[in-house]
Amino acid sequence: MRNAALLAFVLASVLALVLALVLAACGDDGDHHTMIVIDGHGSDSGSHDAPAQDGPNLVKLDFYGTPDLIEYRDGTGPWVVPTQSNQEYLLHVTDDYQVVVACSFSGLAGNTDSEQLDATYGDGAEQFMSCQSGGTTDATFAVTGQMLLPGSVDMQDTATGATSPWSFSLNVSAGTHDLIAVGATKMLIRRNLSFTAATAVADLDVATAGTVFPTTTATVVGAGPGDTSELRSEWFTGNDVAMLSDTTDLTLIQPPNSLIAANDEPELELEVTNMAHTVTRSIFVVGPSPGTTFTLPPVLTGVTFGATAAATAMWGTLPAYTTVNVIAFGGSATAFLEQNVSATKAWLDKTGATSLAFESDAANYDPAWNVPLTGAFVELAVSDPIDTNGSTSRTAVIQGAGPTLLHSPLRDHRRARR
Repeated sequence: MRNAALLAFVLASVLALVLALVLAACGDDGDHHTMIVIDGHGSDSGSHDAPAQDGPNLVKLDFYGTPDLIEYRDGTGPWVVPTQSNQEYLLHVTDDYQVVVACSFSGLAGNTDSEQLDATYGDGAEQFMSCQSGGTTDATFAVTGQMLLPGSVDMQDTATGATSPWSFSLNVSAGTHDLIAVGATKMLIRRNLSFTAATAVADLDVATAGTVFPTTTATVVGAGPGDTSELRSEWFTGNDVAMLSDTTDLTLIQPPNSLIAANDEPELELEVTNMAHTVTRSIFVVGPSPGTTFTLPPVLTGVTFGATAAATAMWGTLPAYTTVNVIAFGGSATAFLEQNVSATKAWLDKTGATSLAFESDAANYDPAWNVPLTGAFVELAVSDPIDTNGSTSRTAVIQGAGPTLLHSPLRDHRRARR
């Protein structure tokens, strides 16, 4: 009993001494805090996990894909995982913020698509991001038929023929699709075709059932010595997309207005490349009747790139713009990594940044997802709407890698994902 009482007295004395020391250290200062050390690193938080963001403004982020990682930070605060509500992620921000996502690349093992958004609350309370995800591709089956005249057929797959008639076989997944057939002067579209198994469709007779489509030759203003042009025309329908023309002689095929549905998006992209200077300038138009004369933006100059991952671009002065992108990708068709940073003008104005880099120091970002810069394609793209409705934009680009990468399979692969 004497030993037990003595032990109790000693413990009580020690606890009282500790309490007195703590109170003396804290005093009456209302701003005191306790520094807790975890694994040798100081932290102002009593938890090893980052605290939840509590910015006063809510941004709803719609996201397409299945992210392996999604984190954001309010200003320069800690990286945290946002709350998910159905298909949206909820970001609590004060004003400027950054979001980083990473997805396993669809259909390719061990590949990652990383995307970053730098924006402000003033850019809008609803934002959208996506990255390619999912490790499998949909099963397909053959949709077969006969085209009565030379031309092309598009429906998730493409086939061309030069005889009258010719047979086609398209690899199509189960679901609803739109079939587009293009002849020499006419095209037709069959909408909302449903397929669940291999199917033969009725003959495609564009001469009888087709509609005459406009063909024009574009004029480019501002091209210089060494510039080469490529003009692409695509038709995004409710269910599919068709490449109507992709030429270097500036001829253009467009869908006739009578065939364009309310939710369709005809798209045109003019890309002018100078291989000697590894510079590309482009004009991108969404909607019918884009016109035939295109004035190029000036060449972007004064840009430098960092030598180590993650990809970084630096500049002095930029032309008028609304968004700036730094894009890096490298590897091969079977081993692919991509990092894309998109920053709004409001974010750059607020932060005063004169460079952009992918924030690979995000709390759980895997350094293996960084694009190795040796042999990689890196670019800085500056975009600015030409008109007030936002349907037309122009981009000036300077490449940070060799000119052979300007039209590499990687770049074509990325374009196909847009």
